[in-house]
Amino acid sequence: MYNKNDGEQHNSSEGGNFANLETDSSGDYTVDLEKFTASPTTNDEVYVSVYVASSRKKGMTRKKITAGSANTGVDIVVERLEPHQAMVWFLRSRIKDPQTGRGNTIKMIKTNEPRGQAKLTKTSFPRVSVRHDDEEGERAGSTATEMLLTITLKIGVHIWVKEGNTQSLSMSDDVSREGQEMRDYLLRDIANTLKNRFFVGDPANRDPMIQDMVAYTKVGTETPDDEVDEERGTMKKYLMIQFKHIGG
Repeated sequence: MYNKNDGEQHNSSEGGNFANLETDSSGDYTVDLEKFTASPTTNDEVYVSVYVASSRKKGMTRKKITAGSANTGVDIVVERLEPHQAMVWFLRSRIKDPQTGRGNTIKMIKTNEPRGQAKLTKTSFPRVSVRHDDEEGERAGSTATEMLLTITLKIGVHIWVKEGNTQSLSMSDDVSREGQEMRDYLLRDIANTLKNRFFVGDPANRDPMIQDMVAYTKVGTETPDDEVDEERGTMKKYLMIQFKHIGG
C-alpha cells in the first residue's frame, strides 16, 4: 500500500496488520486502507498492488479518498501482465502529474506514444510512453521450461512546445518549467524513482509491480532524429532501461 500524497507505504513483510491480503469468493484480493499508520485523509491518492509469486500474477488499484464515503476497503484483480504493462502501473503510482487538471497519472502514462491522435492538445501533455523495445532469452535452468529474459524498455517523455502557445507547469519540486527543461526534469524524476525502488535494501519494499524484475540497469538516454515535431508542437526524449525477468 502506498499513499502518493505523503509517501507512507507498507508491505506484507512487516507482519501484523499487513501480513496478509484477504480474498473474496471470486478469488480477488482486498485490503483495508485503515491499516495505514496514518489513515488516508480526504483527497489522498492511495495505490494498492499485489504480486502472487506462485502464478506470477499482478494487480494494482487506485483509490481517491473522498469525504464522507466508505474508504476502508479496495478490491484488486490480479492477472498476468507483460513487463511494460506492469511498469506503466508502477510509474502511475509513483510519478506526479504536473498537469493537475487531469486528476491522476492514468491519462499521463500509457503504453503508446501520443502520435496520430488529432485530439491531443496542450492540456494532453506532458505524456509518458512505456514501450517494449527488445528482449533476449535463455533457459532459466538445464531442465527448466521457463526463460530468463533480458528486457529493454523505452520510456519516452513527450512535451508540448507549440510556438506561440507554450506550456509552463509546476513540477514536483514546485518549480515551474517548460519545453526542454520540463522534459529533462521528468526524465530525471523517472530515472531517480526507478533507481530508488530497484535498489531498495529489502526486495519486499520494492513494489509488487516490479517485484520479479531483477538486475536493473539504466542503459542511458536517447534523443531521436525527430526530437521536435514542429507541426504538432511536441518534443520528446527517451530513457532506456534493462532488467531480467522470468517468462514462459
